[in-house]
Amino acid sequence: MTLRRRIGHKLENQRQKNIALKLPPISKFKNTKIKSVAIIGLISAPTGLGNAAQLLVNELKQNGINIVEVDCVKIFKFPDYLKQVQENGFKDVDAVIIAINPDIAINVLGKIGIKNLAGKKVIGYWVWELETPPKQWGLMAKFVHEIWTPSEFSRQALKKIFNLDIKVVRHPVALFEPPKVEVNVRDKVRSKLGIKKDDFVAFQSIAFSSSLERKNTIEAIEIFLEAFKDINNAYFVVRYFGDEHYPKSLEILKRAAQKGNGKIKLVKSSMNKIELFDFYAASDLYISLHRSEGFGLNIAEAMLVGLPVMATNWSGSLELCKEDNCLLIDCAMIEVRDCEKIYYKTNALWAKPDREMAISKLYEFYHNRELKNKISERAQKYIMDNFGATQLF
Repeated sequence: MTLRRRIGHKLENQRQKNIALKLPPISKFKNTKIKSVAIIGLISAPTGLGNAAQLLVNELKQNGINIVEVDCVKIFKFPDYLKQVQENGFKDVDAVIIAINPDIAINVLGKIGIKNLAGKKVIGYWVWELETPPKQWGLMAKFVHEIWTPSEFSRQALKKIFNLDIKVVRHPVALFEPPKVEVNVRDKVRSKLGIKKDDFVAFQSIAFSSSLERKNTIEAIEIFLEAFKDINNAYFVVRYFGDEHYPKSLEILKRAAQKGNGKIKLVKSSMNKIELFDFYAASDLYISLHRSEGFGLNIAEAMLVGLPVMATNWSGSLELCKEDNCLLIDCAMIEVRDCEKIYYKTNALWAKPDREMAISKLYEFYHNRELKNKISERAQKYIMDNFGATQLF
């Protein structure tokens, strides 16, 4: 992290503290049957948080709940939209779900004000990827009545700084209807990348804002190249976005890819959801040798469409990944080290996947088509059976 970014980070923390101090705590809510809910989230953002908010909207509709969508993307961009939210966004709703993590939520509450939430049940739907969340998140404790989070791993983390009811509400991935892909999209995507129809393709999609180190893409590339050092028809496609804010991460990724002599294909994302599912359709395996996950929406999406997954045997992704539906890779625990300082807690731990195990399983998967089909079917069934709508109120 550069000196400018460190200073900016400290100033932003102080600004959030000032906002929290100025706002009064949330009032008690009326204990009535909840028929309508306002969801504050990055509704229109083509990101993990945006997808999570959209899934929540779908789930509540399945519950028969009327929904008012409060899009934070528009709040920060359009003054007229903010005014509309302040005047009418929370009118006649019984509850409010803040489906953005506390560091953003503080800023949103500073804009819309607390008085709009008076008398309503307020829920924070938050997720964290390490065993302890940032202390700064504790600023939001006085603005919510309870917390939801999508995994037991994240619940245990949030318990360390919030003295509130916290319950696991999994993302209802099975409610997501994947965009329709063209019949021959597999061949089209491969052709654009210079990959043949019958070649082996592994895939990962990353946002640099989620930390290149946490996603552990560089080590995944090294493991892939070792597993396929004597095999010429295997490729690892890495789709990325957010490089304009993280040029250092992009440079690290490019250097790692250059060592592959053409086996590593980097693709800058167009931030189009259809594009992502085109890549799923064109791939044989999704690789997520992550250091830690709060849940793992990309993993869930891959499993939903029948794309086999290789994942680290650690953290929130274990809500999804089991021994019989995934290539689980054992790991050791190491101290958190992130060159971009997106995750900067001292003495915190995250995973280091077992390289030899990952290499061995990759090699076995490449040579065993029956294994691919078995994992694909089990993964898809597990998502459909366990990640549909649940009764939330």
